[in-house]
This record gives sequence, C-alpha cells and structure tokens, in this order.
Amino acid sequence: AGLSHGATSVFETPGAATTTSVAMLTSTKAFVVYTDAGDGDRATSCVLEISGSTITAGTPFQFDGSSGSTDVVMLTSTKVLASWRTGLLSNKGIATVLLINGTTISKGSDVIFESGYYDNASLARLSSTQAIACYRDGSNSGYGTSCIINVSGSTTVTVGTAAVFENASTNQVNVASISSTKAIVCYQDAGNGSYLTARILSISGSSVSAGT
Repeated sequence: AGLSHGATSVFETPGAATTTSVAMLTSTKAFVVYTDAGDGDRATSCVLEISGSTITAGTPFQFDGSSGSTDVVMLTSTKVLASWRTGLLSNKGIATVLLINGTTISKGSDVIFESGYYDNASLARLSSTQAIACYRDGSNSGYGTSCIINVSGSTTVTVGTAAVFENASTNQVNVASISSTKAIVCYQDAGNGSYLTARILSISGSSVSAGT
C-alpha cells in the first residue's frame, strides 16, 4: 500500500524551532512543544487541530524564558506533562503540567526534578497521573538517569528519587512505556564503544530499578 500526505501547515517562523516534540491528544488534536530559537530559546507550545488532512495551529503559548531538550507526553486529552532544561536556573531539569481548553493553553507551577545539567531527555506516559523521564545527567559524568514524575489534582507535580540506569556517559536517550510498571530505554552507551543499548526499567510507586 502507498503512503500519501496532506498539505503542510506552518506554525512557527523559519529556522526558529529546535528540540521539537509532539503528543497525541485525541484523534483530531495534537500538542507540540519546542525551543523557539527565534525568540531567545523560549519554551513554546501549540495545539494542532486536524480535520481530514488539514492542520490548523492555535496560538503559541510560551512556558519558560530559556529552554533546551524540550519534551512532552499526553496524560489525558486535556492535560500534558512537559519537561525541559532551563537556562534561567543553571540548566536544571524542569517539569510542569500544561492544560488544554480548546486551543487555549495554561500552565501549572514549575518543579525542578534534576538539579544538575539536564540533557538528551525523553518522557513516557505510564498512566494518566504518572510519567517517567530518562535523560543524560551532564553534572554526573553524563550517566543515564531516570525519574518518576507524578501528577495529582489539576497541576500538582511531585517527583521520585532519581535512579541511574547506566553508569557511563550516555547520548540519544529515548524511553517508551510497556505497561504502567515497566518501560524500555534505548541509548548510545559511550562507556561501551558507543554501542546502541536497550534496558528494561521497572517501576514500583515512585521508584525505578534497571535490569541488567
């Protein structure tokens, strides 16, 4: 079977968007976050509405003044969890809940979940109230690190204790959930010839343990 595509839809000025991440909200709506390099690297988000093969973008919403390594995961059709590295706080890892009402976006309070240099980050949904973040901890020799992020109420974020899953420098970190208590993380293991490596992460409450 062949693959066809609809018309493109521009939602940001040329060359401005870096570290882009998109999440599905419903069968007719998606949510995108990105670092807006054309506006001081501000963390920016936008709702994308789909009708057939036509995409209509909502008004961009900025949620941090200086960002990198932005990522987003859907919790519900009206709520997402975003994470990013903020240049306003010495490149710490930040998480917040963004609420969606139509194409209007609002945000909860920012929570620091990595006090070191947060990089190469990836989020995965475990449930409507929980996600896992995996990333390169640039302040700890680039070790591969994971953390559980919990969401309660409308926008309250709490985090579990960070757990190292690779005791060597990592790059290209990406995580996906397998179930509500299990995820798989893939990464480039710079401590082992930069081989691409996969590992199972088991979740119990707000704790993460890595398989061998």
